[in-house]
Amino acid sequence: MTRTAVLMLVVVAVVATASQTKKTIPEILCPDVYCDPNEYKPVCGTNGVTYSSPCMFTQATCHDPTIFISTQGECKKQCAKWCSNTADPVCGTDGVTYESDCMLDNARCNDATLHLAYRGECGEILCPDVYCDPNEYKPVCGTNGVSLTSLHVYSATCHDPTIFISTQGECKRECLRPCTKEYVPEEECPTLCPLHYDPRCDNNGKVYGNECQLNIAICNDPSLKPGACLLYD
Repeated sequence: MTRTAVLMLVVVAVVATASQTKKTIPEILCPDVYCDPNEYKPVCGTNGVTYSSPCMFTQATCHDPTIFISTQGECKKQCAKWCSNTADPVCGTDGVTYESDCMLDNARCNDATLHLAYRGECGEILCPDVYCDPNEYKPVCGTNGVSLTSLHVYSATCHDPTIFISTQGECKRECLRPCTKEYVPEEECPTLCPLHYDPRCDNNGKVYGNECQLNIAICNDPSLKPGACLLYD
C-alpha cells in the first residue's frame, strides 16, 4: 500500500470519527409553552431585555440558561450621565428638588413627563419685585383663564411657571352653566385678581395662585369646592 493511500485512509477515519462524535451531542429541546399574548407583567432580564411576562422569560431562559430576572417591571434605560458636584438646585414638576439641571435630566431619562418647574429648591420660590404701572391697562389672557395686565404676566408666571399667554385681551368667559328661564345670562364672574402668591387648591387638587383665583374658578364651575393642597417633603 502506498503512502498516499495510507494518508487517505487516515483522513477518512478522522472524518468518520468526528461525524459520529457530532451526532452524540444532544440538542436542546425547549418545551412548546403557550404564553398569553394579552398578559403584560413585564420583567427585566440580566441581559437588559424586557420580557412581557414571566412566561416569555421562561421561554428565553430555555435557550439561554445564563439569564436571570434582574427586576420586576420594564428595564430602565441606561442613560444616566455624569454630573459635577456643583450645587445649583432646581425644582421638578414632581415636587422633588434636584441638585442641578444635570441631575434633573438624569431623572427625566426614565420619566418623560418630568420637567423643570422653577429654579431653586422646591417650596422656596424667589420672585423678583417687578414694578407695574397701575395706570397701564393692556390685558392678556393666561392659560389659567385669568386676565392679567401685560406687565403682571412676568410676576404671575414666576409663581406659577405653567402659566402662558393664551390670547391678547381679556379672557372670554365660556358658559359652563345654563341661562335662566328668561334667557338672561347669569352674573359675570370676575376676571382680575391681585398678584400676591398665597396658594389655594380645589377639591380636584388643582393649585391656584391665591384665593381670588380659586373663587373665579368656582364661579365658573360650581362643581368645584375649596380643597386641601398636597404638600411635598
